[in-house]
Amino acid sequence: MRKAMFAVLALSDGGRRSRAALQELLWGGREPRRAAGSFRTALSVLRRELAPMGDDVLTNDTHSVTLNRDLLSIDTVAYRAGRNPLPPSDRALDLLEGLDAEGDAREDFEDWLRTERSAWADFVDAADLAPPAVFLPPLPVVAPKRGLGLLTVVAEGVSPTCQHRCDEVLDFIGAEARVMCGTDIYDHRDGVSRSFPDLLGHGPAHLLQLHVRPLGQGVHLTLKVIETASRKSLWNQRLDCSAPDMLDLHHPAMAEFVSRAIEQLANSILPAADPTQTAGHAPYQSLNMMFSLSPQTLERAGQMLQSAWHETHDPVHLGLLSYLDTFRVGESWGRAVGNRPEAAEIAREGLNAGAFNGLYLTTAGYSMFYLTDNQELAADLLTRAVEVAPAQAMAWDHLALFWHTQGKRAKARHAAERAVTLGRFSPLRYAYDTTLSMVSHADGDFDAAVRFGRRALSRKPEFSSALRYVTAGLGLLGRHDEAEEMAQRILRLDPTFTADRKTQGLIKMVDREAGNRLQQGLILAGLK
Repeated sequence: MRKAMFAVLALSDGGRRSRAALQELLWGGREPRRAAGSFRTALSVLRRELAPMGDDVLTNDTHSVTLNRDLLSIDTVAYRAGRNPLPPSDRALDLLEGLDAEGDAREDFEDWLRTERSAWADFVDAADLAPPAVFLPPLPVVAPKRGLGLLTVVAEGVSPTCQHRCDEVLDFIGAEARVMCGTDIYDHRDGVSRSFPDLLGHGPAHLLQLHVRPLGQGVHLTLKVIETASRKSLWNQRLDCSAPDMLDLHHPAMAEFVSRAIEQLANSILPAADPTQTAGHAPYQSLNMMFSLSPQTLERAGQMLQSAWHETHDPVHLGLLSYLDTFRVGESWGRAVGNRPEAAEIAREGLNAGAFNGLYLTTAGYSMFYLTDNQELAADLLTRAVEVAPAQAMAWDHLALFWHTQGKRAKARHAAERAVTLGRFSPLRYAYDTTLSMVSHADGDFDAAVRFGRRALSRKPEFSSALRYVTAGLGLLGRHDEAEEMAQRILRLDPTFTADRKTQGLIKMVDREAGNRLQQGLILAGLK
């Protein structure tokens, strides 16, 4: 019966039929429970046979079953659409010759088959009378814009509640990809057959699908990314959720799963050759430009963000513009931060529209803290950022920095550790390691301060903040030779640097003890 089911789907409008119609057509003579069981068995066998052609060739939901005819070569569909001429050899053949149904469904299926054969005969007769068609070469396929399509969750043997929560995971990954990569999101979970992308280049360039199967009391997740142009599977990512609560977006394991997916999606979606071509619309690349710490790159990023804001009016660009100002002063080795009301105005402009954008909340909140005296608003934005974007390493990192300056050491340590865990695959992980070094130093854990600071320096050898905390940590641990060597590295970068430049001159510290401890460590390393 699977062959009959395939034939019905292949000849149905859009390759789609309702589950009820298929069950009635093929097993209508059976008792409903037996008919439903036979339907499920035939559908499972057909899906398994078509699996080598791709996971989305045959899809189903609670209402319908869809055959993606665009991925198959079906002669009658191509003839009727005018894509191929009808050859003489096919004109005398009966449609679906030799195909028959079994048992109770014979009569209903034969009625359907007679109707289809009659329609086919009418089409052949019309083709014989029509003048010869002129077949033009197909239109060239235009390279699609950046876009990510969400496909139906493939789940068998799991509860509807579990499948709904998996859909929420897919929604969240799509939303984060839109924020970080500036990509359009297309939801294709309605079961309607589509071609990806269409001839005009519309639609997603990549498809995202989540496969779920039972695993004890939990489930096993496999996230797959497919390139639409080539139909290639680019990468898979897996997570064993041993307990139902691991499907919660705030669960650490799920947050890490999502964070890693966004990093891989950024590498798949965004061109690597010249980030400046897309940085204006891709916050992920704008951030990478800023963290290069090059004055020329910072200025170029500012120009592109201004252009992006005027073109898109996406509040995330306002947050990034105000955040850019923190880089202009942060690496100045002692230049006072001061109060910059113009940065606050830029950030405030996006408060309403950006209320649920984790990256906007992070960048605007940190800018408010770093560049103005509005600490209450800064605290509100930064704490909301991790609620809205629990998988975003940067949100946790900047919340850690804020708590660090306020002397909330336990909160700062927790947030910094979350950032380091979530940011393991991020190009900005050296910054997250540096924050954990700073927080560990304030906590009196100098071994950790040195360890994470050195890890940051292995990726960014001249990063001034990491240099300071490694040097001070070594000095306080009594490892004088190593401390003096690190001090020389600081002086080679800035011969005018002195230990008198307390932390308060670089970042607004309420916790003076931490700043004094940093100064003491730098003096023990030989810096005056």
